[in-house]
Amino acid sequence: MPASGSDSLSPRERPAWCSSAKHHDGFCLWLSKFTDQSVRNSPGREGKGDLVREVSEECRKAGLRFGVYLSPGDLHQPTYGRDPASYNGFFRNQFRELLTNYGEISEVWFDGAQPSRLKQAYDFPSYYRLVRELQPNAVIVSKGPDVRWVGNEVGVARESEWSVIPLPSTVEDYDWPDLRAPDLGSRERLKGAKTLHWYPAVCDVSLVTDWFWPPARPSVGNGSCIG
Repeated sequence: MPASGSDSLSPRERPAWCSSAKHHDGFCLWLSKFTDQSVRNSPGREGKGDLVREVSEECRKAGLRFGVYLSPGDLHQPTYGRDPASYNGFFRNQFRELLTNYGEISEVWFDGAQPSRLKQAYDFPSYYRLVRELQPNAVIVSKGPDVRWVGNEVGVARESEWSVIPLPSTVEDYDWPDLRAPDLGSRERLKGAKTLHWYPAVCDVSLVTDWFWPPARPSVGNGSCIG
């Protein structure tokens, strides 16, 4: 959307772009100081191309809010699943880079995926504290307290997608699992609840049959990607 088209909207009303800064393979699209698995060691742009910066700058030119997805899972990092405390420190260091070097972040997207047989104990409370400290206006999406994942990756919501849902514990003690039940917030579910929480849903969907584009597949034009 051109900047002129969003000038009349408040910051919260403007469309947002969420960029996958790192997925489970551990490859960082920014010049992270904490790993060799990044664009720093890519032949493209002589290892100086910071794609997170470029996308964030283009979003602001277009009047879009900018957010990041950072995979807690990292198959490249040797401490993953082997030294949980060390790995959580490593993750927070990378996370701090994203939250402090790219201007205002409107949303942070987590998931709880475990891409390896080496199960890592993620320290999500410490991740949340970092968001609240460094980007207090950002919403935490999916594996977190602000916005929940709808429960599938085909872009389909429930017939009644309630935003207020009951929790089995206090907000402080809840661990924010994926919620896939067909009924999350009907009157029957709310009846007798000890904790009610405003927890709207967000959908995600892949443009292809999986999350990676093989060379043999035709590219998807902009007209097919954006409605």
